[in-house]
This record gives sequence, C-alpha cells and structure tokens, in this order.
Amino acid sequence: MSAQDARAQALELWRSGFERHRHRDLRAAVDLYRRSIETCPTPEAHTFLGWAYAHAGYVERAIAECKRAIEVDPNFGNPYNDIGAYLIEKGALDDAVPWLERAALRAAPLPLPEPGMRLHGQGRSIACAARVQRSAQGPPARRAGRGRGAHDPLADELTRGSMDIVAIVG
Repeated sequence: MSAQDARAQALELWRSGFERHRHRDLRAAVDLYRRSIETCPTPEAHTFLGWAYAHAGYVERAIAECKRAIEVDPNFGNPYNDIGAYLIEKGALDDAVPWLERAALRAAPLPLPEPGMRLHGQGRSIACAARVQRSAQGPPARRAGRGRGAHDPLADELTRGSMDIVAIVG
C-alpha cells in the first residue's frame, strides 16, 4: 500500500472513530483511533484518541496522546489547545497558558462534534480563551467558580481585556 493510500485509509478509520465518539461509544472510538494510528500515524487520530481518554477520565493519557500528535505534526493546532484544556481541568492554569498560546498561533482547531458536547466527563464542560500577548497590568490566571449561574469574575475581567486565560467550568 502506498503512503498516500495508507494515509487515506487512516483518515477514514479516524472519521469512523469520530462518528462512534459522537455517539458516545468510546470503546469503539478508541479501537478505531488506534487502528488509524497503526495504519498511518496522523495528528488527528492521536488528538482524538486523547480526547476519548479524557472522556473516560484518563487525563494524563490524553495529554500524552496530544504530545504524540505534536510529534507527528507540530503545526496541527488541536493538540496544543486540548493540552491547555486538560491542564485547566486539572487546575494548572499557569501551565495551560503557553499551550493555549501555541494553539492560537496554529491552524484553527476542529469544531466539537456537536454544540454543547462536553469536553470532559463528570458533568462538566469547559470553555477557554487565551491571549497571545499578555497584558502587563493583568492579574494572574485563576480558576473560575464552579456551578451553574455562579458569578464569574474571570469572564468579567476577560471582557475588560485584562486576562490571559479564562476557564469557565460548569
């Protein structure tokens, strides 16, 4: 099989995994992502395998897969963004900022499979934003309050343009 054919087959396996993932069949999605990687490693398959791991609660595995995606294609923006999101979920906001900044410098990330689909499990979803140039007067990043309807001072500061990063977890 030619390299071009292997890549085409790998991307088809990745797309099939993505469909299974959309339907929340993580076991099948992980299998298809792994088969895709075995056929021809792509940043998409590694990134989405990481995403499936994150959905299953394996954040460290998710970060490792994203780093593999970066090894395959350092210009693919998704894994940088995802690592930033996973670090936010872990509460490591200062560590997340450089990853989100790197993501902002690369191609636009792929959209989530459907609006409102949660990035992580346990009933929480995340939205985040990063600025490439930090404000000298801006306060350090800190974790947003949890819970629906909670006042979010970080979002207020972002709208005033003084935040490097904001995480809204609810």
